[in-house]
Amino acid sequence: MKPAVSIAFLLAVLVVAAIALDACGGSSSEPADGSATPGQSATSTATTQAGDADFIRLEKVSIFDPAANGEAFTFLKPSGWLADGGVVWRHDLSNLASTSLQAWDPNSAEAVQVFPLIPFTWQDGGVPFFPVGSIYLGNQVQPPIFEPVDFVQQMVLPTFRSQFATQVLEWEELPGVAQQVAASVQEDGLNKTVRAGRVSVEYFVGDTRIHEDFYVTLVFSQAPGIPITLWGPERIYSFRAEAGELDDASALMHSVVFSAQVNQRWLNEYLQVVQLWNQGQLQSIQSAGELSRYIAQVNDDILDITTQTFERQQQVNDRISEQMSETIRGVETYETPFDDFPVELPGGYENAWTTANGDYILSNDAFFDPNIGSSVDWERIRAR
Repeated sequence: MKPAVSIAFLLAVLVVAAIALDACGGSSSEPADGSATPGQSATSTATTQAGDADFIRLEKVSIFDPAANGEAFTFLKPSGWLADGGVVWRHDLSNLASTSLQAWDPNSAEAVQVFPLIPFTWQDGGVPFFPVGSIYLGNQVQPPIFEPVDFVQQMVLPTFRSQFATQVLEWEELPGVAQQVAASVQEDGLNKTVRAGRVSVEYFVGDTRIHEDFYVTLVFSQAPGIPITLWGPERIYSFRAEAGELDDASALMHSVVFSAQVNQRWLNEYLQVVQLWNQGQLQSIQSAGELSRYIAQVNDDILDITTQTFERQQQVNDRISEQMSETIRGVETYETPFDDFPVELPGGYENAWTTANGDYILSNDAFFDPNIGSSVDWERIRAR
């Protein structure tokens, strides 16, 4: 069974808790839980701030993967926000790579987080000699959890929000998202079902009441006549803000998540390494260094299957983004002269510009021109 490769942060993609408040609810330059982020950090040097309601700048961030010695993917974040994270390789898991990424506003509670994707397996009566939580053939042994809200309560919150007294406020199914993912993951000889949902959670950081929405898509695979279920998250990410402010901030956070673009050369290397793993050639690897040496040996030529996977997954991601736009209001789709795929940006702005390097400026000031005093060329774009 092939592992899913998701373009939305490999959403696969992808983790460390993005807690932007300190214990007193103030600002912070690092997550307040003090957790360490694996992988290479994302950095930025832009200085234009994103706090003005009439003006916002989104800048492209490149995520470098040390194991592959190259760029893994890019995404947009508001200027002034901080970002940290990268690709984490797990040689003991069948999907091999997952995203560990966070982006947050150091001056507020607003944060976006992408969580790791762990593949699970289960069979009737359990897996002999492999207790729950152990790794069996590249998958963690775990009974299926079919409801997204139960998955968040039983798996996500105890792992990533255990320091807080969390309470689920509400949750809703996202059938449109499930339908789009189901269409992209089907394989001959397998029965696959997909569940997707949004789970809203409340907790306190110091005296500050926080609301966080978790978006989860789960895929369950079974072969007819075989009592084994392979299952797991296809994507998990969350939006967070102070209570009462999350709805207004969600459109901007949506743009962060769905702006991700995987690097084709990285995808090419990833798919080849996964193929080696499926052929049983990587199971003896015991360290990340050994895995890096295997990655360095793969074919650098972009294979046809890589191009097809890239294009197919990007199309799926675009359709899922459109479905999410119906849930998260205030998002507009733009065509750009520099990319083959559209980009979704926060709505409510009359003017928008982009550059060849992938940055964006949105403004309601009719007299504002980003080209004045700029060393780069800004080109105006319009919403569909």
